Amino acid sequence: HLKLIEIDEKHSISTIDDFTEVEKLRNVIRVIDSYLPDSLPNYIFFFRRSDKNLGGIEHKDSSAIVTTWDRKDLLWLFAHEYFHRWNIKRIKPKDLKIDYEHENYTELLWVAEGLTDYVAFLSLIESGVLNASDALKAVANILQNLTFPGFKRMSIAESSKLTWIKLYKRDENYPNIGISYYDAGFILGLLMDFAIRENNECKKSIVDFFRELYKIGKYTYADIKGIAESLGFENLDELVYK
Repeated sequence: HLKLIEIDEKHSISTIDDFTEVEKLRNVIRVIDSYLPDSLPNYIFFFRRSDKNLGGIEHKDSSAIVTTWDRKDLLWLFAHEYFHRWNIKRIKPKDLKIDYEHENYTELLWVAEGLTDYVAFLSLIESGVLNASDALKAVANILQNLTFPGFKRMSIAESSKLTWIKLYKRDENYPNIGISYYDAGFILGLLMDFAIRENNECKKSIVDFFRELYKIGKYTYADIKGIAESLGFENLDELVYK
């Protein structure tokens, strides 16, 4: 039977399945809500388990998540989709014209998806859901995905721009010719976060980057670069376009 599981007074899960990590998810949501203004409407996760891992799709104040029964990083996926209520639904590339009938092109999907995945990862750590050992293993696994020849043949910007004809149609040879803007964007987010913390005596982080980006709303690469440099992250061009 369909049921509504309350996370707190503003967040809930609609599902026919069991969800046993409500308290952990509540803690993750509290952390993410502390990153950016949270005076937003109530939010609902539409969650199903299936024999297919379809992942998640974000909406402005909800998300749809369909995963396999044995998925182990479920809270990471929930955190990723939840942060999208800001990063992509309220903060988005200026050149990304949302059209559900046609393909949409931008070189900035690494910001929309890769940095989102890093912030979700960060929220798991700061909420105590992910311990240091498991966090390091997760980073190592993502780095491993970037050890193939494709890392030297495709930039993050190109991976974003060509996603409809490359990443979404990838075959077993794809790691030799291209990269994922999810993985590369995650690592770029990690490097950005480390640099910002180092150059600001750990008083600022990638969260402050998104707070500045939130003020702009619809951003360009120049906006991204300007904010990053103002926070002490200097070599963005090299990481994005080479």
